[in-house]
Amino acid sequence: MIIKRMLLENYGLFSGKNEFDLDPTRKRRGPKKRRPIILFGGKNGAGKTTFLGATRLLLYGRQSLDGKVSQADYDKVLIGHLHRNKSAASCAEFARIGLEFDHVINGEKNTYYVERNWTLKSGGKVQEDFKVDKDNAPLKEISPKHWESFISDIVPARLSQLFFFDGEKIKSIAEDLSSNVAIAEAIQSLLGIDNVLSLKSDLKIYKSRLLKDSNPEDYRSNLASIECQIKELDEQESLVVEKVGHLKTTKDELLRAIKALELDLEGKGGDFAAERMANKHKAEHLKELVAVQENQIRVLADTALPFALCPSISAKLVTQLENEQASQKARTAEENISVLREALLKKASQLKQGQKTSVTKFIEENISDYITEIGSTDSPPVIHQLTDRDSGQLTRLVQDEAQSKLNETLAAVARLESLHLELHNINRDLEKAPVAEDISGVLENLKGESKKLGDVEAQMNRLEEEKRKLSTQREQLNRDKLKAEDKMKAEGKESEKLAYLKKIGPALDAYQERLTIAKIATLRQEVTECFNRLARKSDFVKGIDIDPKSFAVTLLDEHGRSIPREDLSSGEKQIFAIAMLWGLARTSGRPLPVVIDTPLGRLDSDHRKKLIQNYFPNAGHQVILLSTDTEVDQGLYNQLEPHISKSYHLVYDHKKGHTKATADSYFWRASQPA
Repeated sequence: MIIKRMLLENYGLFSGKNEFDLDPTRKRRGPKKRRPIILFGGKNGAGKTTFLGATRLLLYGRQSLDGKVSQADYDKVLIGHLHRNKSAASCAEFARIGLEFDHVINGEKNTYYVERNWTLKSGGKVQEDFKVDKDNAPLKEISPKHWESFISDIVPARLSQLFFFDGEKIKSIAEDLSSNVAIAEAIQSLLGIDNVLSLKSDLKIYKSRLLKDSNPEDYRSNLASIECQIKELDEQESLVVEKVGHLKTTKDELLRAIKALELDLEGKGGDFAAERMANKHKAEHLKELVAVQENQIRVLADTALPFALCPSISAKLVTQLENEQASQKARTAEENISVLREALLKKASQLKQGQKTSVTKFIEENISDYITEIGSTDSPPVIHQLTDRDSGQLTRLVQDEAQSKLNETLAAVARLESLHLELHNINRDLEKAPVAEDISGVLENLKGESKKLGDVEAQMNRLEEEKRKLSTQREQLNRDKLKAEDKMKAEGKESEKLAYLKKIGPALDAYQERLTIAKIATLRQEVTECFNRLARKSDFVKGIDIDPKSFAVTLLDEHGRSIPREDLSSGEKQIFAIAMLWGLARTSGRPLPVVIDTPLGRLDSDHRKKLIQNYFPNAGHQVILLSTDTEVDQGLYNQLEPHISKSYHLVYDHKKGHTKATADSYFWRASQPA
């Protein structure tokens, strides 16, 4: 896709009709060479960001706004984008955004023109129109009501953030590399996981509608209470997650303070400080072992362990299962013999009278007595309704595995107590006050911060345990909900559709997992290569790891060890954010233009040169770069100039209240108005 021109009329800071030639294939002076960059220069408030917002609004309309908004709110946004001239009492009543681009479909290149315009009507109403032309004629292959979907397929909204982004997007990724929502959203967009999640949500809604239609009375009585409880649990868990987030921030601050005090103590405390640091490392290691041991005990508790804790009840359960199996076998034998008796009597009825009487008597005296004997056996009530196989498995679980798990648990508890004792002794040593007066003050502060850290970690552990309990309760409620839904599914008129829906869920889960693993492998390689091309220290990062579930990113050194985010400078964090977006865009395989707004504001000169030399000329086949004079100054402009096909200078006229654009110009270069 190549953008050839853009039209802005009465949009934002732009008054009247403004057209911009964005075709990077036009030959400039000098030898013919691919020049992918179109450079827009303007000071803050001159309208650079307008291009980014206008592109998104044109392509996606109401979907370009964050979150779901009502039509009334969307109309207010459109009215807000109407140009307001200082010399006029009111704003313009008509605005439009147009984009002309070349696009290849099935090997055939065509020129498309997309336009979104709106008119302010009386009473504050807005009339919006959207049109698509193909080769200077209205698009005929697709119905007008599907034009927006057609354009969204060319430039998917979920991928737009990888190709159209600004300094704020880079900042949001750079602020927290290890667990960043922006990174997770970007990766999900690349993989299409957001579409899978949306499809799952839509299928749940559809399933609920089917259930209501099939059995509305039972649905209200059986599911309303469960859904209400699930909603309450979700709200409680959200509050817990929010509290954990605040505590994590506090913990990070305390850790930084403790680290500073420890460095001070290490410089002043001599042998005492060295011994204390060794004890502290031991304590941290013991805490990790304690966490591992506690998790092992939790895992054991999820198996056959509970049966070992109530042996008398477990013994009764085994007896009940054995009696039930015997009872079921007796009933089966009785039924089979009854069938045999009826068959024999039927055959006997065909014999001659003398033989018939003799044979019938024999059957009645022997088989009937045997049936009576079987039927008279005391049979316990069948509670569990298990098959022979299931009953046998449960019996083995109670009799064999329960004791084994109990022994493992007792050993694990003993190890846990030993670890706690050792940790207690080390913490006691850590709390001992030093003799040297010159470090007593530092140590006192360190004790205070450590105590605060311990309190925060205890609160976080309590909240994590609370979160785990809430999750367990919700899982049980979801199981209850599924049981109720399955029961209604069998009784309802839409049972076949519901059966298909039940199969779709696991299929979507499997598709999501396989897609994630395949794409993340490619993404790791791409992002690592991009980062090392842009970073000042090219051998600093040898690889990255991306968690396929949380999408948390970990940087790795040449030995495969994780690099703490504190080891990265603010510039390196932003370079990594840009490398992440670049790698995501390359992994997507979409030949789309790249629009970047003010990406250099927080970078030092070395990193700026890296971007000028290695990123902007290679970010895409067409790169629209929006910059201030402090970001791309004259020196950087001279380096970038061989790759520039077009340039525009945006100047805001304070008297008239609009922006004027001059073509083939950039701050210190003047030319004719565009």
